[in-house]
Amino acid sequence: MIRTAVIGDAPAISRLMLRDLEHPDPRFPEELIARFRAHAELDAIMGEFSNPALVAFVSGEVDGFIVGYREGDRITIHYVCGALEVKRQLLKHVLSLGGSFLADTFEFMENYKLFKDWRLIRKDLLAPDLEMLWFEK
Repeated sequence: MIRTAVIGDAPAISRLMLRDLEHPDPRFPEELIARFRAHAELDAIMGEFSNPALVAFVSGEVDGFIVGYREGDRITIHYVCGALEVKRQLLKHVLSLGGSFLADTFEFMENYKLFKDWRLIRKDLLAPDLEMLWFEK
């Protein structure tokens, strides 16, 4: 069951994000992971719910979530978390909202499987061995 995320989901979302960040790929610079961890803290997550552009959904009892921000008719997806099948369900739900979509990922990450069939529009080199891929649908 996919439902709109509410502020009461913030603790579970924070836990999932922090768990994702426990053992980051060594290609990620430490300062980037530190920023991600700060953003994953409960207070930061709770603060996001005041943003009127927020688009966020959770699966089940928050065994996964997807979050992005609406910019006109485009939704930029910033985070998808959960088992791969849960991620697919969450992404399908967001795509059902219509409009256009933008997402970033890294080729070595599981989320790459979600976006690889979209149109690759840009590559950003973040570190010598770390390239962020931007996809559009």
